[in-house]
Amino acid sequence: MRIATLTTALRTQNTVLNLQDQMLRAQQQVSTGKVSQIYSGLTGDNARISIQLREEIQTKEAYVNTIEGVRTRTKIMEAALVGMQDLAEEMRAELIKQQEGKYDDTAPVLKQFADSAIDQLVSLLNSQSEGRYLFNGTSVATQPVIDATTLKTNAFAAITPLAVGNSATVIGDSATFFATDGNWNNVGGLPPGQTQPFAFDAAEGVRLEYGELASNDAFEELFEVFAVFADVDYAAGLDADYGALVTDGLTRVETAADQIGLMIASLGTTQGRMTDLEAQHKDDNTVLTKQLDGIENIDSFEAAAEFQLIQGQLQAAYQTTASIRNLSLANYL
Repeated sequence: MRIATLTTALRTQNTVLNLQDQMLRAQQQVSTGKVSQIYSGLTGDNARISIQLREEIQTKEAYVNTIEGVRTRTKIMEAALVGMQDLAEEMRAELIKQQEGKYDDTAPVLKQFADSAIDQLVSLLNSQSEGRYLFNGTSVATQPVIDATTLKTNAFAAITPLAVGNSATVIGDSATFFATDGNWNNVGGLPPGQTQPFAFDAAEGVRLEYGELASNDAFEELFEVFAVFADVDYAAGLDADYGALVTDGLTRVETAADQIGLMIASLGTTQGRMTDLEAQHKDDNTVLTKQLDGIENIDSFEAAAEFQLIQGQLQAAYQTTASIRNLSLANYL
């Protein structure tokens, strides 16, 4: 029989060490379901592809998170706009009730409603989402409309009391007061080139814009009409002048309601676009995740079979090593 040399012994020892490494890797694969815990353990271009796929998945997840955050704000903004449109429609209904010859009965009710409407409109325009004001553009930390009490005090002081032949003056006083933003709102304007208060990236190369400013003409019109009827008092002999206020107010609240309706429609279009893009991102990530799994994951049955095979090989190597170590020249003398 050939006596084992030192080279044979060392070769056997290296085989054992290699098998131990393979067994450790196979054991990790069985327990984690991954080909490797580090990129260097992936073969060929798989490491590079894995990194690229993960970057794409993370990018799309970031888009989804952004869309979900914006959706929360747009839902609150939409509810506020619907509330404003309802307020305009209610004012329209109240103005329609005003009939010549009955102002002494209906005017006090309208006055009370208009006063309350100012409070409601201020509250709606000061709507917040997670501490962010929604109708002040990028100045999200600043309340867009001053408090209702101060607004009414200043506006009423600027409006001339209704008298015979001065309805146009009353209307003009209210319009002049609200034409100056600083009298009632804190909207500072938009950055150069920005057409909407808010904009965000919803996908690669897709930037969506949405939102309205508290200083919008439609809101200003409502304030002007509400202020007039919350301030003026009807008296006998003022039928014609009060009627002129009603006619003017009716036209303007109808226009404002229509404009707010367009804002709601525009916001709805943006929300629909957001929903479509979010669904696309999620579908893409499903495909990308499957591709990533194909590169990084390992078949559990295959990994278990390989583990058992290596285990058998290692056991045989141990037996061979033990036999070599027990060899002695004395056995052949």
